[in-house]
Amino acid sequence: MVQYTLFTLILGYTSKVGPEWLTLGYGLINLVMYSMEVTYLITGALVINMELVEIGPVELELGLSLVILGAGVFGNTCMIKPIIDSIPTLSFIFSSSVTWGHFLQVVFLFLVLQTVYENCAKCTEKHGYSFVYYMIGPLIIWTTAYTGAYLETKLYLEYQVLFNVLY
Repeated sequence: MVQYTLFTLILGYTSKVGPEWLTLGYGLINLVMYSMEVTYLITGALVINMELVEIGPVELELGLSLVILGAGVFGNTCMIKPIIDSIPTLSFIFSSSVTWGHFLQVVFLFLVLQTVYENCAKCTEKHGYSFVYYMIGPLIIWTTAYTGAYLETKLYLEYQVLFNVLY
């Protein structure tokens, strides 16, 4: 889905994080859509809402759009400020190197992984582990892209594009 890929690239620019964080968090949005499609192929039921936190795509897109709107109106310099500068009482939880951009990435990563886990659980309880057969391809490509981003190679973007085009 091209629109989600572009949407997450704008969020990556907004949050001002490094390439490894961009690949880890926002690069996984197509994995969610792909896991929903695989779940539909295996079970015949299309469910696009998360059950644990009861968030659907409309609420998720609204929240992320508000982040982009806030960055457009007020600027995205707040994303590079450490969390403990804004809320000093959290200094026992967060180090001084954790920024608001990292926090946003972790929240987004939690939502993505929760959705993929729920789709995997729906498939495995009814049809065994056939879900793994469909998901191994994108996971290998994404792992290669993340490793390249972490090592700061120049090829990780090509792997990320391959992941987004194929899945």
